[in-house]
Amino acid sequence: MGVTVALALALLAVLALGKRVYMLQEALVGMLLIAISVAAILIILVCIVLFQAGTRRVILWMTTGMSRLAKLSNRHVGPPETILPPPVRR
Repeated sequence: MGVTVALALALLAVLALGKRVYMLQEALVGMLLIAISVAAILIILVCIVLFQAGTRRVILWMTTGMSRLAKLSNRHVGPPETILPPPVRR
């Protein structure tokens, strides 16, 4: 929204002032380049933070989750001992 307003104002200034508006255009282009570079840097930083958080979760899962899986493999997985009826006496 703000970029469209700035570009519309630049167009109106070009139509109204003619050739004397080059400094204004250069200032707007400079501000636009600065805004784009700041946005790109912020996006890169957010990606780095998310990657770091994902890596941390994987490392934590590998240290705790793998030990849990190792503990589970030592237990008896089948059904519990069945209760047999008493033997029939003859």
